[in-house]
Amino acid sequence: MKQRHPITCLLYLAGTAAVPMLWLHPVVLAESVILLVLVNGLLDGGRQMKRNLGMMLILAAMFLLINPLFSHRGRIVLFTLWENPVTLESVVYGGLLALSLLSVLLAFLAGNVYLDADKWMYLFSRAAQKTTFALLLCMREIPVLRQRARQLHAVHRLKYKEERGGLRRRISRGARELGALVSWSLEDALLAAQSMRARGYGLHRKRTFYFPYRFRREDALLCGFFVLTGAALLYLRLSGGLVFSVYPRMDSILWGVKPATACLLYGCYLITPVWLELEEWQKWRCFK
Repeated sequence: MKQRHPITCLLYLAGTAAVPMLWLHPVVLAESVILLVLVNGLLDGGRQMKRNLGMMLILAAMFLLINPLFSHRGRIVLFTLWENPVTLESVVYGGLLALSLLSVLLAFLAGNVYLDADKWMYLFSRAAQKTTFALLLCMREIPVLRQRARQLHAVHRLKYKEERGGLRRRISRGARELGALVSWSLEDALLAAQSMRARGYGLHRKRTFYFPYRFRREDALLCGFFVLTGAALLYLRLSGGLVFSVYPRMDSILWGVKPATACLLYGCYLITPVWLELEEWQKWRCFK
């Protein structure tokens, strides 16, 4: 998937993130989480997923716990907390929201792997050049700041290891680290601005672009598959396939031809990067 055209990658990301947001069905959401974990594990060995797993689980747990505390709709009361009923329907709906959030986060983690900065520039730089450039700089700055903060913390721990005080000393050390981090970032931004000015950035309004991407036959086939699969899923959704209502009364999970077709199509949509990686691996093995 990394070698595919940016438009192909964008279509896959859009469909992968849109279905969990618009289709709150337990079977679809469980399928989405399981297959996206597989996709993330195959694309980069699961490094980004492991790095952000704690944050994603905390956000999902917040959705799971907050919805039953603030929503008291439903017929089946499980227990009463602070004179407020906690219903089974609100717990199930919170679980669906948590799975939906996990699916979307996993989809964007995979998107960070096969949609790099150059591909984002190719997709949106002609329509919104300055906005795209500013967003990419912000996205780049977050991991850079995290890495620099770890380096500064290690240096300060080595320098002030004899200081073992209470909260006041820790706050003082944290303030010193934050000041050093801001100064380092401002200096780096100044050097980047001087480098861009030396290269003539901003002297001419009309700039040329060069991107080494070619829309090949394989990209056309993949785009057609994504569009047709998305249209089929939309039709099945509007025609009543895999409809699951929680309020005011929770439906039973019915199974039939339409639900099975929708799950099969969405599963094929999700594991497209897996098939592409396996195909590339088989070609590499044959060449060796």
